[in-house]
Amino acid sequence: MWMTIGVVVILVLGVLGFAATRPDDFTVQRSTSIKAEPAKIYPLLVDFSQWPVWSPWEKLDPTMKRTLSGNASGPGAVYAWDGSSKVGAGRMEVKEAVGEGFRGRPRQPQGCGREMTNQTAASASRTRAACGIGATAP
Repeated sequence: MWMTIGVVVILVLGVLGFAATRPDDFTVQRSTSIKAEPAKIYPLLVDFSQWPVWSPWEKLDPTMKRTLSGNASGPGAVYAWDGSSKVGAGRMEVKEAVGEGFRGRPRQPQGCGREMTNQTAASASRTRAACGIGATAP
């Protein structure tokens, strides 16, 4: 019995020790390949009024309240949402347009995310679209 408890304590301490050596910052990114030129995709990324057309996030809660403010698109455009527990509540502001994408600042009550990026990269007849969010662990 005491041997089992000792092994469990050592394993827990080992996991905690390993976790303490890991960086606090992390990034999660998803990407897909789209059969279109970046010039056709870019307006869908930087104009929040276009997000319901393509964003899977929008489909999680079709009744969520959306508020657009600031510039119509690009830097200064602001998108706020308030929905069910699937989408929560938050705010996104485009901070800068970068190449064929943008960098934004998400704000959610849970403190998730310090920066979000949407970026496109072209190849012959397809575009790789990537969305990522970086955050700092609590």
